[in-house]
Amino acid sequence: MTAYTSETPRYFLPGGDVAALAPGTTALVVPYGDSSLSMEPLLWQAQSGFRFRMASGTIWTAGSGGAPSFGRPVTTTLDCVMNALQTSGTMSGCSSDLIGAVRSDLDQLGVRVIILGPLAYGTEPALQAPMEDFLTQVAGGPPRSDQGVEVWAYEG
Repeated sequence: MTAYTSETPRYFLPGGDVAALAPGTTALVVPYGDSSLSMEPLLWQAQSGFRFRMASGTIWTAGSGGAPSFGRPVTTTLDCVMNALQTSGTMSGCSSDLIGAVRSDLDQLGVRVIILGPLAYGTEPALQAPMEDFLTQVAGGPPRSDQGVEVWAYEG
């Protein structure tokens, strides 16, 4: 196991612009919480005083034979796309009409804001540009840079 440090974007810290979100706003926060490599958003949520709810998260569950399993199953198009973009920078293996399907998933979750934090896993930089390009298409316009993150308003 490799140890690494994490720096929380100023946006999520006390006095940060996360305070502009209405309490309880549901956010899609990226990196998307589907693996032990993308747990920073859980820290950021806690550091913001749980100002927002997240559309994803990671948990320990019972795997096959009762052995502990980390993560969660890929059950939606949103899960598939986020996983694919974070690991390979492509959306291969996901269904067609990705924009419409992901918007539908976000609408069902009640997402009102999309927040893209730094995508780096330890010493391996993740593929930020493909993720930002995809989220711009989903949101219907470019993000605004805000205290170390990219933020899109999402109206559904």
